[in-house]
Amino acid sequence: MEDNQINRRDIIVGGSLGLAAAAGVASTMTAKEAAAQSAPDSLLRKVLDRGKVRVGTGSTNAPWHFEDDSGKLVGMDIAMAHILAKGLFDDPDAVEFVQQDPAARIPNINTGKCDIVVQFMTINPGRAQLVAFSRPYYVESISFLTRPDGKKSYKKLLSDGSKTKVSILQNVDAEEAVHKQLPEAQVLMLDTQANVIQALDSGRVDAAAVDLSTTRWL
Repeated sequence: MEDNQINRRDIIVGGSLGLAAAAGVASTMTAKEAAAQSAPDSLLRKVLDRGKVRVGTGSTNAPWHFEDDSGKLVGMDIAMAHILAKGLFDDPDAVEFVQQDPAARIPNINTGKCDIVVQFMTINPGRAQLVAFSRPYYVESISFLTRPDGKKSYKKLLSDGSKTKVSILQNVDAEEAVHKQLPEAQVLMLDTQANVIQALDSGRVDAAAVDLSTTRWL
């Protein structure tokens, strides 16, 4: 397994305007007090009146969001959502999870399908024009994962040039991230982290570019 660092990524909570700071507000007053001070048509008021927060997240990327043996959603993103619910309602279980693919993160916020997204997302100017971001709660690196029987070190991946194939989670900067370390590699972008690793397991690629936290988890 190669653990060659590519770059650092900001991992954030993305939400519609007005909810990103809600947890901080609710930590100093009750939900009832916060609702009384919020604008009648604000997202915060709607969430508090509903009695639960709808959180968009995934289920296929351990250790961030995945299902345990009983089918329950667990992971760091899930824990963050429960912390938010605790701050808003003094009840960590006052949360409804909306499971979604990474491509649906911004559309589901803007269409109101979820109130906030707690699902790793790189901050960039284009996305910042569409949704409001909280402060990053994690800064991630990317590493190369290879098969034990692949016999390909980082130097070999680099020297093989365009013959090297690398899978990575589909993202706006995914190809650029790989090419910073493997300039000539072929990049296969896939929809889930599970499929990124499956491409390596099945021999479709020589390496998988995955979050360093995932590499350590595995």
